[in-house]
Amino acid sequence: MTPALPVPPMPARPEAPDDPQAFKEPATSAVRPHVSKVRRAYPATAKGNVSLWGRVEMVVQHVLRLKRNGILIQAVGVPVRHLLALYGLWLCLRGWVGHRTILLSVALWVVSGLGVTAGAHRLWTHRSYSATPAMEALLMVMFSIADQGSIAGWALTHAMHHSASDTKWDPHNRKAGFWHAHFGWLYSIKRFHLSTDEYHRVMDNLGPAVFFHDRYCVAWDPAWSLLLPMAIALCWGEALSGLFVAGALRWAFVQHVTFFVNSVAHGEREEGDAHAFDASARGIGPRVSLLTTVLALGEGWHDYHHLFPWDYAAAELGAWDQWNPTKVFIDACSAVGLVSGRRRCSPRLQEARRAHLADLAGPQRYGVVGPPFLRRRVPLAPAARDSPKRKA
Repeated sequence: MTPALPVPPMPARPEAPDDPQAFKEPATSAVRPHVSKVRRAYPATAKGNVSLWGRVEMVVQHVLRLKRNGILIQAVGVPVRHLLALYGLWLCLRGWVGHRTILLSVALWVVSGLGVTAGAHRLWTHRSYSATPAMEALLMVMFSIADQGSIAGWALTHAMHHSASDTKWDPHNRKAGFWHAHFGWLYSIKRFHLSTDEYHRVMDNLGPAVFFHDRYCVAWDPAWSLLLPMAIALCWGEALSGLFVAGALRWAFVQHVTFFVNSVAHGEREEGDAHAFDASARGIGPRVSLLTTVLALGEGWHDYHHLFPWDYAAAELGAWDQWNPTKVFIDACSAVGLVSGRRRCSPRLQEARRAHLADLAGPQRYGVVGPPFLRRRVPLAPAARDSPKRKA
């Protein structure tokens, strides 16, 4: 799960070279990075060095490249938001924020978080359920309060992540380091393209609410994420606290909680770790993170989610066993007719998948451990066999 990169263009068929024998059709099922290799000739001096004007032109071209990749906005908007958030934190530490503004911040954390998890992630990226136009409009507004860029860009970036998780083709590859996966990938100039089929799978399922949002999100999202909390807090005379605490500080909190899915819920997996399905999993990859589960409203059961990304629950067990407010929200919307077609992995399919992975790892027994809401299925130690009785 991630804030959005700019919407990548649809992959195009490359022009055939002059030599027909040299042409090779690109594989449409693999995610392949697209990095520009074009070198531009800049004005040079008599000694062959790049002239001053050439250096200026190089800087301009680099800035334009950053603008095309969305990095220019990130380089200005993200630091400014974090400065506002730090001021909001200072107000809280000084005790100058009323309890009603604190409660408003918590409420907007849940509302905006559900806009990310139930909207951008489970609906628009994975299509794990169907929503009415009214529900899509509601989720669009909730996502706007989170203010994480365009919905199409968010969904396509996350689709790239699932297509090549933790490899060099993953935009927030965890193997490149914790901070790259958490935050640094936003400033990378490397461009990634999806396969044509995957691109259309995501884009063809986006509705009018999404396209409206993505067209006006530059001005639309700050109005919902900053001005709305300020207007609500104005009702009890704390407009500035609403802006800096319920607005900027809450935005930064939700932003970093979203990043936790990339950095904390992916990491080193060693023998003895709790992996519900793949006991043979080693190295860096998706894993269970209880911290991410609680703060990201049920997104931390990540090993299961990568095995069954189309499951609307994104968790193996029910909400009473595994903390999952997003699933509860989707179920409640289904009860009033706003949601239909919830896709769920059957226990039989889960068991078949587990048996297949167990064949790779060797005989393995599983058991459910942990307190309510934080229970998980983990590999158990093999049972000790009874020693044969000696004959008298």
